[in-house]
Amino acid sequence: MKYVSGPILKPENTAEEAKNDITIANMADKQVLQQLINQEKIVKNSNNYEHINNIEAKAAYDGALKIAKAVNSSSKSSIIQVKQAAWLLNKNQKNVENHEPTTVLNDSFPI
Repeated sequence: MKYVSGPILKPENTAEEAKNDITIANMADKQVLQQLINQEKIVKNSNNYEHINNIEAKAAYDGALKIAKAVNSSSKSSIIQVKQAAWLLNKNQKNVENHEPTTVLNDSFPI
């Protein structure tokens, strides 16, 4: 492949990591996601969640939680799906906790 122009991009992972990420996730792979899901009651009972002015942030958290639960309970979820669900839930949880006006859209996440 010949470089033509533009910025030179560096991959986030190696070919080996990408290959491993498409394998079916086991319980050990889902530990981080499960820990985030277990924080649901804490987040939903917090003042930030109860009195949040940003309805989009609340809806984004609820949507990310729904996706995370579906990915976590599926026996066919790949490691990359688990990683993406954990990232999405963590990001939206932080948005609720910090009253961030920017939310992460959750409707483009494939299950």
